[in-house]
Amino acid sequence: MKELRARTLATPERILCGARIQWEEDRIQTLEPVEPEEGQEELVLPGMIDLQVNGFAGIDLMGANEEEFREMARALLRRGVVGFLPTFISAPIPKLCERLETLGSALSHWPREAARVLGFHVEGPFLNPLRRGTHPREHLARPDRGALREILAAGKGRVRLLTLAPELPGALDLVTLAREQGVLVSMGHSAASFDEARRGADAGIQLATHLGNAMPELRQRSPGIVGFCLSDPRITATLIPDGIHLAPGFLRLVLAAKGSGGIILVTDAMAGAGMGDGTFKLGSIKVSVSRGACRNEEGALAGSALEMDRGLDLFARETGAGPSALAQVSAGNAMRLLGMEKKALEPGSLADLCLWKNQGEKLRLGGLVKEGCRVL
Repeated sequence: MKELRARTLATPERILCGARIQWEEDRIQTLEPVEPEEGQEELVLPGMIDLQVNGFAGIDLMGANEEEFREMARALLRRGVVGFLPTFISAPIPKLCERLETLGSALSHWPREAARVLGFHVEGPFLNPLRRGTHPREHLARPDRGALREILAAGKGRVRLLTLAPELPGALDLVTLAREQGVLVSMGHSAASFDEARRGADAGIQLATHLGNAMPELRQRSPGIVGFCLSDPRITATLIPDGIHLAPGFLRLVLAAKGSGGIILVTDAMAGAGMGDGTFKLGSIKVSVSRGACRNEEGALAGSALEMDRGLDLFARETGAGPSALAQVSAGNAMRLLGMEKKALEPGSLADLCLWKNQGEKLRLGGLVKEGCRVL
C-alpha cells in the first residue's frame, strides 16, 4: 500500500484540509482527513483530462505515425494530462478514416508512461463555412448520414465526441445517429441562432466546443448560440484558457452563468504547443506560433500553444475558482460526460493525482501520480 499526505486535497465533490490518500496497485483504497502539516504536498487535484488535442510537442495528429502518437502522449503526461481525446480537424472523409484506423491501431501497444487515449474527437467536417476558423473550406462537408457512418466505422467504437454545426440542413439527423452509437455531440464552428442551438440540444447535443470562438458574439437582441449555451443547463461549455482565445472577463462570465459544473477546460493544442515560437503544421495548414498565439497565413487563430497545467493556472487566477471547482473543470466534468465508471479521487477510482505547488499567486505542477506510479 502506498500513500500520500496533502495539506489540501480537492475532488470535484469535496475539499479536505489535511488528507491522507492510500492506494494499492492502480486503485485508490482510502481517503481520509488528517492534520495538515509542513512537508505535505500543498495541493492535490485529480489528474487532468483534455478533450481537444490536435497535436503537441511538434507532432501533428493529421500526419503522425504510431510512434509519434505515443511520443505526443508521453509529452502530454509530463504536463499533468492523464487522459485525452486525440482530435482530428476537417479533412476529406477517406483521410479522416485513415487517421482513425492508423492511430487506432497504435492503442493495442500503449505505454503506461503516456497519457491514456479515452477515445477520439472528430471536429468536422460538418461545420458552418461562415465560422470555419482555420478549417479548410474545401474540406468542409454537408451533413450526410453515409459519411458519418464511414467515420464511425473507421473509428471502431473509439469515436467519443463529434463537433458539428447544428443549424446546417441534416445536422440534427447526424446528432440522432451519433447518439444512437454512443457518441457525444458538441455544437461548434457554428452560426446557430438561439432557437437553432436549442433544437440541437433537444436532439441530444450536450456540449459546446470552445465556447466564444468560431461563433457569433453574444448580443442583447440576438443572443445566438453563445447566449443559448450560457443559459441552458443541458450544455457543458468547453473553454480555451490561454489568455488569447478568451478575455478574462469572458471566463468569469461563463463561470457565473454555468457554474463550475458546466465547464470543461481544453487546450485545443496543435503541434506548436510546448515548443515555443516557430512554424508548424495543423493538417494541411501552415501555422505560425508567436508569443503564444497560433495563426494561419490568413491571420486566423489556428488551435493553441497551451499546455493544460498552464491553462488551469490561468483559469484559477483569472476567475478565483477554488480547489473543488478546479477539480471539476480539469477532470470531473469530462469524466462524467465520458461515462467513466468512478468519480475522480475517490476509493475505487484510478490513482491519478496532480500535485500542485503555490508560487506566489501562480499554481505550478510539482508532481504527478498516474495509475499509482509516480511519473513526475
